[in-house]
Amino acid sequence: MKHYADNVRPRPRPDDRLEETPMRFGTSIALIAIGAIIAFAVQDVIPGIDLTIAGYILMAAGALLLVLSLVQMGASGSANRRVTESRNIQDPHTGESISRKETRDY
Repeated sequence: MKHYADNVRPRPRPDDRLEETPMRFGTSIALIAIGAIIAFAVQDVIPGIDLTIAGYILMAAGALLLVLSLVQMGASGSANRRVTESRNIQDPHTGESISRKETRDY
């Protein structure tokens, strides 16, 4: 006998690891690129600011952010998580109560 719950599919869920990891790759690459442009391509002189050093600092900050992002992504990806979802549904045709339990490992 086919039940109503057999036709119910779990809702598609986005990958939790993608939601937890902020967009740091783009920011870190942007910092590295802006720092390289300031350090190597800009020839202007601003009194009190050494643009070459400012560019190097931006590149170092971008590299540090990139490494931290990779470490964080690796740490969250290696953690084993188990999610269990339980649903109780009542079949509208027969009135029978149906329980469904799903377990996923992330």
